[in-house]
Amino acid sequence: MACIWWFQSEIVAFGDGLMAGYRGCPIMSGSNGERVGFCVTLLLLYAGIVFFALWIDSTTYHLRVLTEEAASYTPVIFAPLAGIYCLAAAFSCLLRRYLLLVGFLAILVGAAGTFFHTKELFEEGVSGSLLKALQNLGRPVFAPAGFAGNGLLLILAWWCGRRARKVEQPAVMPENQIHSKYEEEKH
Repeated sequence: MACIWWFQSEIVAFGDGLMAGYRGCPIMSGSNGERVGFCVTLLLLYAGIVFFALWIDSTTYHLRVLTEEAASYTPVIFAPLAGIYCLAAAFSCLLRRYLLLVGFLAILVGAAGTFFHTKELFEEGVSGSLLKALQNLGRPVFAPAGFAGNGLLLILAWWCGRRARKVEQPAVMPENQIHSKYEEEKH
């Protein structure tokens, strides 16, 4: 745990370096808000890398069927755009406001991909073992779930970022202190 804390403090200490965009984000004062903001940045970096891995994976499979099925273009186009967005949003608070939208789009891409990859199962029906039927499809059934899972990570990052931005309310002075301060200024 001490190593993680030291590593985090060293990265945050760069200031104008790695965490420049992070430092400009409005977060609540105190180390708790800074830790949450740092975790959001790490989630976004991870999601960006995963989107690029999904892009390579979907491109290698979908190159064979791009001319046959127009829906095959969706992950090939969406994954690199989402990956670039995540890496840019890791360092820009202005871009983080669209995390929820991109997260829901990733879930939709994952759900649509799962539907298209399992459509034949529902059309033909399953005779015998479900595992055998999934193996005989020839398509990776759970690969599109990577998009949906990454979309959930983006929604989590959006939610954590909103929690970190909540500014603490100033303390309210009791009424008797307000009058005494007013009277002090008057005299």
